[in-house]
Amino acid sequence: NSLRFDCVRQSFDDFMQSLSDEVAPSEVTLARTFSENATSVTRLIPSKNRPSAGLANYLDAALVHVHPSLVTEPVTAQVFYKGASDGFQWIADRFDVRRGISDALLDNLVIETARNALPRPFFYVVKGYAGAGKSVALKRFAWEAAVDFDAPVFYVGENSVLRSNEVIELAQLVDARIYVVLDDVLRHKEDVIALLKDCKRQRISVTVVGGARTNEWNVEGDALSTEVEEEFELLDLNRREIEHLLEKLEHNGCLGFMQHYSPTERFEYLREKLHSQLLVALHEATEGKSFAEIIE
Repeated sequence: NSLRFDCVRQSFDDFMQSLSDEVAPSEVTLARTFSENATSVTRLIPSKNRPSAGLANYLDAALVHVHPSLVTEPVTAQVFYKGASDGFQWIADRFDVRRGISDALLDNLVIETARNALPRPFFYVVKGYAGAGKSVALKRFAWEAAVDFDAPVFYVGENSVLRSNEVIELAQLVDARIYVVLDDVLRHKEDVIALLKDCKRQRISVTVVGGARTNEWNVEGDALSTEVEEEFELLDLNRREIEHLLEKLEHNGCLGFMQHYSPTERFEYLREKLHSQLLVALHEATEGKSFAEIIE
């Protein structure tokens, strides 16, 4: 019988030594405890292919995969309402007010399946004045697209760069449309143009969504304007959004001196302050000082 075997009297140490003599070290190297296979993008990849070392490093250092289990550094409500929107934890903590633009972005960029089925890139811009809440609105869009609609969404972190080769590799691995969200699209102008050009040539499905200050876009946006599929304008808070903002300020103990006002007085005071801009209004409303006094 070819399946017979012989028993050999041998200690465990001698057995291991015999293995070492017969098998090359390279053939028994243990797999790394943590590898690119353990990254959050693995579930998005339908094949057995895995990110290259360059893409893995880019995902680790600069390109944030937005997903329900994403853990980022938290910010307090007091800090958030003064303009710090780092990370995504404040969305889970429900500090922000959901803006009307969120539905428009989701409807046109994610839910519109016929357009998204086309093997080509799309580029969208969200414009608004400085301090209008563009960064918050873009992160809210990224979060809802990823969590509520299971879209492959990636956020280019602050002070990071947009790398065309890595983004295209990622889109090819995922084999579906991916979304890349940029806080300040004008800062990445040349990289966005290069990415869109490469995606068109290779018929890659990538949607780029970026924010821009309206005045800066009007001056510096010419090179990108021909690539834009659609522009969205982030307008002032409406009545419902102001009321929700006041509810959140009260819930998180951030009304400041407005705690002494009646609900009607709070609404009128904040609406009046919003004639300047949202961020300035929050500073002045919660601290009871002019913005010039606050920054002195």
